[in-house]
Amino acid sequence: MNDRAPVFSLPTEILVAIISAARRQDILAFPSQFPILDGHKPEWILSRVSRRFRDVTIGAPSLWVIMTLDADFKGSAEIFQLYLMRSQPCRIWANLRALTSVEHPLIAERLSHIIPHTGRIQRLSIQAKPDSMLAMFAPFRDAEVPCLEYLQLRTATPYLHKCPLEMFPLGAPNLRFLKLVGFTPHFPVPQWTSLTHLELWRCDDEVDDQGNSVLVSLATQCPLLTHLYIATFGLAPSIPPGRISIPSLKTLRICLDFQRDVLNLVDNIALFNTPAVTDFAVDYAHGDDISSLLHPFSLPHCVFPLVTSLSFASTGNCRCDETDDEDIHWNLEGVQASLHVFPALTSLTLINECFMANIVDALLGPGSAPWPLLETVTLCPESRILQDVYMAIRSAVRTRRDLGQVFPKLRLSPELCQIGQSYWAENGVHVELFDPSPTVRSLLG
Repeated sequence: MNDRAPVFSLPTEILVAIISAARRQDILAFPSQFPILDGHKPEWILSRVSRRFRDVTIGAPSLWVIMTLDADFKGSAEIFQLYLMRSQPCRIWANLRALTSVEHPLIAERLSHIIPHTGRIQRLSIQAKPDSMLAMFAPFRDAEVPCLEYLQLRTATPYLHKCPLEMFPLGAPNLRFLKLVGFTPHFPVPQWTSLTHLELWRCDDEVDDQGNSVLVSLATQCPLLTHLYIATFGLAPSIPPGRISIPSLKTLRICLDFQRDVLNLVDNIALFNTPAVTDFAVDYAHGDDISSLLHPFSLPHCVFPLVTSLSFASTGNCRCDETDDEDIHWNLEGVQASLHVFPALTSLTLINECFMANIVDALLGPGSAPWPLLETVTLCPESRILQDVYMAIRSAVRTRRDLGQVFPKLRLSPELCQIGQSYWAENGVHVELFDPSPTVRSLLG
């Protein structure tokens, strides 16, 4: 390559900035479940273009701080070792994987190079088969990790992994973000007093000899916790209402998919004492669950006095609104905007929920008494009930107009936006296009 080309005459700082910009997607996507292996990243490729580029890239440790090790491949381990050396003395982000049945001694050998660098790890993500996770985590189990702020452990299986996993007995004083997928924490619960963001996916609760719930203990011993996501196979049945007390919590997200046979939505919500929550989301609720929650006085006390955003989302393919089950349809009667539970609500979201037309009619249609502060309603129905939801919206618009009330702004899926395009314009309905796909993807973990 011609070293006299204009690009080679650029100052070192400019070249480093260009390469850093090329790595932006790697930063935003961390920790991707399907990361770009180090040998295909821009800093690695450009370091092999010319002597000038090699000198620039190797001389900039910050370009080498995001690294991936696929323990299934020897070549990946060799490149990973180079990243560890070239990134010194910077803090590092490590994405580690073992998705095949690689032998544990081989995993230990390929991970051995990271042991001297554990004090530099700022973000750590490990994805492995259940029988390999202990081997993958072994180098970190007894390590000092003073810089660790982000930790994600993910089993490469849809099932629960119950193998005990002791994490950082020496402490992780700066850990802010913890996401466990397919794992159950064990007693004694780690004292992560710095934790602000906790996600527990496909986990199960555990109870000690005194009847204490491990999930309750984990959540409530974090005085700075502001975000909690729980997708469990079942909370301990011995948990009394209001026991999950987290005064600092601002965002709460609950998944009902794994615990429908254990607790319904109202039972789940009754467990929480989180008066500061402003953003509440429920995954995989059904329309009758939502209706039960929005019945007057469904709960004995106001659980969420400050919630402004309430969201219900599912991946779809639910056809229970086509059932003749009398119990379900009974639950749909008497639904109304619940000032008792959500007095401060300004935004309501329904994505791929069954009985969506019934809910829209109950909350916004004839005879309804909507939340006085409600400003935005987001609706993304499945195609098979698109027309029903559209007609429910039209009925609600007429009702609010006849009463001289302002109709809230609508954020609608592309299909719903299109089907009523002329009606929205003719009746002065404020409509915005909303893409539900990022929300639906987030349900998959």
